[in-house]
Amino acid sequence: TMSKKKAAYLISDGLGPYFQKLFRNDISHGSVPYYTIYFDETTNRQVKKQMDVHVGYWSDVFHKVTIVYIGSAFLGHADASKIESVILKFLEDNGLQHKYLLQCSMDGPSVNRAFLRHLNDRLTLEKQLPLVDLGSCSLHPVHTAFRKCIETLPFDIDQFVSDLYQWFRLSAARREDYCEVQKETLAGYIGEYFIKPVESRWLSLGPVCDRVIEQYPALKPYFLSNLRTTGMIASSVTRYKRIKESLEDPSTLVFLNFAAYMAESFNPFVKQFQTDEPMVLVLYDKANELARQCLQMFLKHE
Repeated sequence: TMSKKKAAYLISDGLGPYFQKLFRNDISHGSVPYYTIYFDETTNRQVKKQMDVHVGYWSDVFHKVTIVYIGSAFLGHADASKIESVILKFLEDNGLQHKYLLQCSMDGPSVNRAFLRHLNDRLTLEKQLPLVDLGSCSLHPVHTAFRKCIETLPFDIDQFVSDLYQWFRLSAARREDYCEVQKETLAGYIGEYFIKPVESRWLSLGPVCDRVIEQYPALKPYFLSNLRTTGMIASSVTRYKRIKESLEDPSTLVFLNFAAYMAESFNPFVKQFQTDEPMVLVLYDKANELARQCLQMFLKHE
């Protein structure tokens, strides 16, 4: 009869302290006392800025680099000084000495670079070595570069793919009509519809564009010749006009292929580094490889 909420509280509040004690014993009595902290702040559903803190270290128990969650803090203004005080409190509460802190792994560079300066200044005052500086998250710049690349195009790909997804999302009648067109033009893809584009997900626009390209032979006849526009509500008419105008433009397919190609070019790097495994040993080579790959798209070999 235990509800899921009660079960969750029993696990987090009942078992949580036991595992925290195991972690403290593991890291404090280990043969390698050095550790790295990982943190990320994001706004949650309660409109609070939540910062989760993890610690990575060599575990004598598991005989490998281990990353464990040690807690969360809820912030209003997440400025560099506030983040520094919260991080230092986490270290003190978990018995982690400042002198063994090797490096901080973070996401965005603006506030976090200031945080690193503050923390290094404190370590200098304590006559400790400064942190190893590996820069900020290697994934965010790749994703941002891709977004900036798409935004410079003279065609709003985000709007187009979102319009297609919304058009079929909750309409059984439209899906049925579209299936009839698919049967005439797409023998292998009958019953497939469009993927929801999510901007915050890494390079999700790639598979979204792939699906639209795959369905393009059915999209044109459906919207340009088969669709009945009488009796549409105003919002549907506006969306239909945008889709129709895009499908009538021959360059639309070119832009979709360009976006899909660029996403596919960046995806191997992003997938490789979206992991809890220690990846610093290959970071330089893979970042160099990605930069060269991008340059080779438009630079001649010589």
